[in-house]
Amino acid sequence: MNFRPDIYVSSFRKITPELLVSLGVKALLTDLDDTLVPHGCMAVPDEVRSWTKSLSDVGIRICIVSNNSEQRVRPVAEELNAEYESDAHKPSAAFIDDACGKLGVEKNEIILMGDQLFTDIAAAKNAKIRCILVDPVGGAKTTVWIRLKRIAEKVIKKNFRRDDDI
Repeated sequence: MNFRPDIYVSSFRKITPELLVSLGVKALLTDLDDTLVPHGCMAVPDEVRSWTKSLSDVGIRICIVSNNSEQRVRPVAEELNAEYESDAHKPSAAFIDDACGKLGVEKNEIILMGDQLFTDIAAAKNAKIRCILVDPVGGAKTTVWIRLKRIAEKVIKKNFRRDDDI
């Protein structure tokens, strides 16, 4: 499988409303843990709130897609005024059609953003939609399984170039 993202940046902050509009994006599907906030963090940082508001201000809808439980995802989605798909089972792409329905968009009008190649980027590739890879926001609180996947991802990512100047 090809794990190369369409865009690779250091942080979600590099993804501007202007960039997404120029790409014809009407909705952003975004992972939660280690993409927007550190793994398990329940407090939504002000910078995440202002970033999602900047997207909403230009009409870009947001859907948080996470393999985590509804109990974890729903409070953050509600705080950000976003739709959500919990228990998404990424890299399965089954959640994509549900998310498109909730957002009222077609697959060619969305882009998926996440921090993991083997879940987020693989799900986008499976669904044949565009995708953005971001470096994990970090924090020491993560699972052993994710730490092991990060080792394998590092080998693949060494061939990628970040697009931080976009």
